[in-house]
Amino acid sequence: MQAQKYLLTAITCILSWQVTAGNSEIKWVEPEKYTDIKAPDSYTRKGYQEYVFSSFERYLEQASRKYLPDDQTIKLTVTELDLAGWVRPFGNSLEYLRVIEDGFIPRIKFDYKIIDEQGAVIDQGSANLKNMAMSEDVIVPPGLDDFKHEFAMIKHWFRDRQKNQK
Repeated sequence: MQAQKYLLTAITCILSWQVTAGNSEIKWVEPEKYTDIKAPDSYTRKGYQEYVFSSFERYLEQASRKYLPDDQTIKLTVTELDLAGWVRPFGNSLEYLRVIEDGFIPRIKFDYKIIDEQGAVIDQGSANLKNMAMSEDVIVPPGLDDFKHEFAMIKHWFRDRQKNQK
């Protein structure tokens, strides 16, 4: 597991902060100003940031394949990310632990464009998502548990958007 995280970090370092994968593209704007991408356990801040970003990129790719037609691509420009919970020192060591509590909800702000194969914009806008009911919807595919509350709010956004398109 630890080796996978280091491999993921290395791959992310090689890529730019704008990542394209199939039906999705994410651009992380000024991530050093995000509310909290703090490093729990043995990660450095940069290493943890890369782990968070690569996890979100993988999830967005899965969600876009599920909720968008094959000929459409979603482009997100993320301007703020606030993970669920908070990071605090754990025990007598210098390690940190991410504590998830109801009062510390996840939030994400982004601009989006959905384009077709010819590059025509099908839909665009801004989103300011909050998962106020994060304790009620925690079921995600295995391997995505680290950010289950954040991914649940993105899933709900895709579903709501899909309903509004009909």
